[in-house]
Amino acid sequence: MAPHTFRVGSCLRIVLPKREPMRELLVGFDLARLARFTAYQVDELLDDPRLIHNRRKLEVVVHNAGAWLKLLAAEGGEARVLKFFYGFVDGRPVDNQRADAQPPPLHTPAAEALSKELKRRGFALLGPATCYGLTQAAGLVNDHAVECPRHGECRQLVR
Repeated sequence: MAPHTFRVGSCLRIVLPKREPMRELLVGFDLARLARFTAYQVDELLDDPRLIHNRRKLEVVVHNAGAWLKLLAAEGGEARVLKFFYGFVDGRPVDNQRADAQPPPLHTPAAEALSKELKRRGFALLGPATCYGLTQAAGLVNDHAVECPRHGECRQLVR
């Protein structure tokens, strides 16, 4: 969840080049290690010029790592947590069949429900737009325009 957290309110041209340094400095996005980061370690990260210098977002990455571990435990592991996310799209990936001229939505009722539930479970900085991006990235929503070659490829993946 770390890359999504840093993308919120940031230009992708700024975030994407920092992805590999983030992976390195945030211990390979190892959730158990991230969840144990101290305020001192966050301070050290803020001194590194390779990262986006936003204390709140770094603190949220640490916080959400712990929330993710709790979600995994509550749902019974990785296979079961997948069912949790699929529950927000009625058990099947959504194929929006949108035309190229029609922009994808910024969020949906399902993303709003996911955001609300994740916040209830202790996550921070995960609003409906971020949750919608998460469902897109996870393949739970296919928002490629039907004219786009990726639309058909993504559609085949869910069959």
